Amino acid sequence: MHTEFKPEDPEVLREMGYDTRDMKMPLLRKYIIWITASCVASFLIAVPAYNYFSTDGSLLARLTGSERQPGQKSKNHIQPPNPLLQDNFTTKKDIKDLRRHEDDVLGSYGWVDQNKGQVHIPIEKAMSEIVKNGVSTGNVVPAKTEGNTIKQNAVGPGSSQQH
Repeated sequence: MHTEFKPEDPEVLREMGYDTRDMKMPLLRKYIIWITASCVASFLIAVPAYNYFSTDGSLLARLTGSERQPGQKSKNHIQPPNPLLQDNFTTKKDIKDLRRHEDDVLGSYGWVDQNKGQVHIPIEKAMSEIVKNGVSTGNVVPAKTEGNTIKQNAVGPGSSQQH
C-alpha cells in the first residue's frame, strides 16, 4: 500500500502545461465587493429616480411652473368594436351543422361541374366501386406482356379473375 506522499516535480508539471498557480483571492475578493457595491448603488439611485419621474405630474409642474393637462380627444375618435365572441352553445351548434352538411354531401348524388359532366356520388357507393373495379390511372397498359409467364401478372387490377 502506498502511504508516502511525493509531490510531482514542478519542472515536469510546467513542461506538461500544468498550471501550478492558485487563484488570487485578494483580487477576487475586490472584484466581488466592487460588483456588489455597484449593484447596490444602482438600486439606490434607480428606485428614487423611478418614483420621482412616475408621479402624476404635480412634482414636475411645481418644478417647471406649468400645469400638465391631457390633450383633447379628437372629434373623429371612433371607439373600436368589441370582439365577436361565440359562446359554447353556439359553437357546438355550428360544429353540429357543419358535420350534418358534410354528411349530406358525402351521402348524396349531385353535380360537381355540370358543364364538364362531373358528378359526385355517395361515399359508400364510391368505395364499393373502387373495391370492385380498382382505380383507373387513365393509361391503358396490358396486364400480360410478351414473355411474361407469371400468373399473377395476368390478373387485371381490382379483379381476381384471369383475362
